[in-house]
Amino acid sequence: MGRWGEGEMGGGGEGDKGKEIPSLHHYSQKRSRVASSPCPPLSPSPCPPLFPSPPLLAQAETLFHNGAYAIAIKEAEQVIKQHPHHFGAYYLIAQAFANLGECEQAIHWCEQALKVDSLSVSPYYLLAHIAEENGDILRAKELLKKIIYLAPSSIAAYLELGSLLS
Repeated sequence: MGRWGEGEMGGGGEGDKGKEIPSLHHYSQKRSRVASSPCPPLSPSPCPPLFPSPPLLAQAETLFHNGAYAIAIKEAEQVIKQHPHHFGAYYLIAQAFANLGECEQAIHWCEQALKVDSLSVSPYYLLAHIAEENGDILRAKELLKKIIYLAPSSIAAYLELGSLLS
């Protein structure tokens, strides 16, 4: 089974406002992994960040893709030191912590990413999936509704919300 969310999540901040974020194709499969991992594995966003990607972030993304999440986090933290408002670095850290099963850290870094770009739907998707994995269905519904508000054409959010309501 591939990593959850592999290549689907938008997350570039300005670039994903109002655009549809493709479905998380592992969404229906992830329920079988609940016992094995408190947080679902994710992959970094294919959308462009608010700033051009520094070489260090490209290196962090490569490390992330290779499963070296802890090192990717350190590299992305260096990007934040140089570019404190780099959405992509914050979001990459959130995804890496989610893949490590450290949901609280993933939530914290999603919140940091949202401070940089509160209209980006990608952190809300990650937060919704973490909430669902933790059994907080009400919070997951709220987050999916927020995604629908921010990106009305996001079919994935409608489908996921519908699956939670059934």
